[in-house]
Amino acid sequence: MSRENPLSQFSFKDAEFLAYLLSLKHIPTINELTKELDSEIAIIFRRFKAIKNAGIKLGVVIDYESLGLYRAVIMTDTPLGRDEIPRYYLRFYTISIAPPGTLLAYFYPNREVFEDIVTKIPNRIHEFEVLKSYYRRPRFDLYFDFREGEYVFNAEVLLSRFQKLRSDVDALKYDLTFIGRRRIKKDSLDLKIIKELEKDALQPLTKVARKIGVSYAKVRKHYKMHVEPLIVGLYVLKLPLPSDVIYVSTLIWTRRVLDALALSKALTETPFVAGAHVLRPINKEYGDYLAVLMLGRFRYEWFDELITVLSSYFVVSSFLLSWRAKSIYTTPYKHEYSKYTASWITPRLKRDEELFTR
Repeated sequence: MSRENPLSQFSFKDAEFLAYLLSLKHIPTINELTKELDSEIAIIFRRFKAIKNAGIKLGVVIDYESLGLYRAVIMTDTPLGRDEIPRYYLRFYTISIAPPGTLLAYFYPNREVFEDIVTKIPNRIHEFEVLKSYYRRPRFDLYFDFREGEYVFNAEVLLSRFQKLRSDVDALKYDLTFIGRRRIKKDSLDLKIIKELEKDALQPLTKVARKIGVSYAKVRKHYKMHVEPLIVGLYVLKLPLPSDVIYVSTLIWTRRVLDALALSKALTETPFVAGAHVLRPINKEYGDYLAVLMLGRFRYEWFDELITVLSSYFVVSSFLLSWRAKSIYTTPYKHEYSKYTASWITPRLKRDEELFTR
């Protein structure tokens, strides 16, 4: 990595502090951190500054099911332009380079909406519902050389982590069952707050209030009452990576749900995997198979090593994605939610052509 590498001054202590933040199920306050870590405020601020200087940004993980949203992934066998797909509830859109096709991810409020969206997407080859998502919580102690200030990768280390995580059956079962167990009261202001925290989880609520044009007192009240119960953790939203990385998605097939959960957790411990999602095929032809969808950015030699190791245990399909032909949408909190009825809008009530123009 170059001399301009922002991670060159990132220390092991900084990484420990980051790991602690990522282990929490909420956004901590400074007072909480000083008490829990038995530290001084100046040191805590220094750690936060080190994270920022390293080019690391954190986002919140939201319990979307409790918000009243479900998730699905659709893959096609041909590249689709933006004007060929419904935009309502669209979260993620990218065109693959090899093999050619399109990867789409949706958040939707009910089965009818999803079926209505699916019928409008041509050339589908895979349709999945998302059972569980894991997002990047990197283990710098495993995948980073602090002396050189550079990333390292060893697929055997990842495989060892998978096997260790797989042995913790109780934790994996908890991961799967802690999904949408309650409905949280919400309104349009709550959704605006969530949207800002998705972009930067550590920004103060005073800054959030300025951005959305509401008083701090009102934002804090809504955050404590409605938003905080929806937060189930933090993850690394942005992380500087080497310039010579390729953008990839990989489907990893298995019959065992615990294998899928453990593998997803192990993959997102690397700095290179932004997200790993446990999927259940909607297509009946796949029977009781599950799939893990990995989205990441690897150096080619690292990715080749990873696929070689995974292929010894799983059936693996890899896709090279176009970084430029990619769009990430924040969860659709604006056009798809009605502040008047305090409910998600059903697209089928609108004219079909509007689905493609938002």
